[in-house]
Amino acid sequence: MLVGEVEVLQPITVHGQNVDHVDRFTYLGSILTCDSDAEADVNCRIGKAVSVFQRTRSIWSLSLISTDTKIWLYKAIVMSVGIFASETWKITTKNVQKLNVFHQRCLRKILHVTFGST
Repeated sequence: MLVGEVEVLQPITVHGQNVDHVDRFTYLGSILTCDSDAEADVNCRIGKAVSVFQRTRSIWSLSLISTDTKIWLYKAIVMSVGIFASETWKITTKNVQKLNVFHQRCLRKILHVTFGST
């Protein structure tokens, strides 16, 4: 993968085999793109966090567990998956909004807050 506007005149070979040119690839769980945009990685991370949140949904509905414990579990389990490697992301308003929407939806489900009709 080339980052930026670099042009390669000759193919890169390793042990006699050409290395494929790609526009994005996954490295250590993070998606890297040739334009250095973090949007693909943010979307992937949110998807993984949604999956974890759904797999733990039985915890969020239990009345035996206190709200404080549920919030602690949410931060430890779900949020850690969602923001893994976020220190390398380019911060954009769009990405921040996506993360905030996901976070608010999860908190509403944990706290049993619904938007009812009046």
